[in-house]
Amino acid sequence: MAPDDYSDLTREELLERLKALEGKPDAYSVELVSCGENRVAVIKVVNQLFGHALKEAMDIVDSAPCIVAKDLTEADADWICSMFNDAGAITRKIGSAAPAAPAAPAEPAPAAPETEPVIIALSKLTGIEGGASVNMVLTVAGDYKANGLNAAIKYDPNVLTLKGVSVGKVLESFDDATVSLSYKSTPGTIRLIAMAGTEPITGRGALAKLEFEVAKNFYEAAFVTPEIREFRAPNGANIEHSVSEGVLIPVEGAAPAPEPEKPAEPAPVTPAEPA
Repeated sequence: MAPDDYSDLTREELLERLKALEGKPDAYSVELVSCGENRVAVIKVVNQLFGHALKEAMDIVDSAPCIVAKDLTEADADWICSMFNDAGAITRKIGSAAPAAPAAPAEPAPAAPETEPVIIALSKLTGIEGGASVNMVLTVAGDYKANGLNAAIKYDPNVLTLKGVSVGKVLESFDDATVSLSYKSTPGTIRLIAMAGTEPITGRGALAKLEFEVAKNFYEAAFVTPEIREFRAPNGANIEHSVSEGVLIPVEGAAPAPEPEKPAEPAPVTPAEPA
């Protein structure tokens, strides 16, 4: 309500108006900071506004700074301030609502757990003698969930003869997964295809087990290389991974026997010319 709205009120009506404002949640108060140079005029304003006896009005003015009215609308607080200011006092309008508590510092979001990188690797074997039977394992490690895997394992059929292949424990543990191992159609290549069932494939350990027979004349390292053609998550995205190839290293000192030296051919004899 603007100040002009009170201009025609009697003293009794004004007191009723101020009384009706008590307890309102509009949360404004008026502070009498100082009575200024005209103490008597300010005492009269206190008496007029609040109906205090002269002695009580004097005590209020002399106790400045003090709150003289509270629980007001902003417009009413402005009007009361203007009444005191016109009499030469200094006032202040205060929002009496409890100040908002400072916002608690935002707690940092919990760090996402670090994921272990995915590595697909084949065994590395040393000290292999020619003619020996060896077992190699294709393994997977890291954090992943796969819907499909399409891999080819390449080896040199002139050095390694494949004797058998079998599915590893990681794929065996998913009963409704579809797994295919093939190797007869292309010498030197083993195909591994796995498709998840109701649950994505996950876990660390063996994907496939390979058994080879090494050539008898095994003198140089042989490599067995996994090629991952597709490694797909349930949402169709490619699963980031690294690949480590397998290697077979011959026993130390293995080397082909040196070829025997050929005997030197005798020099041709030139017949003597007749005298």
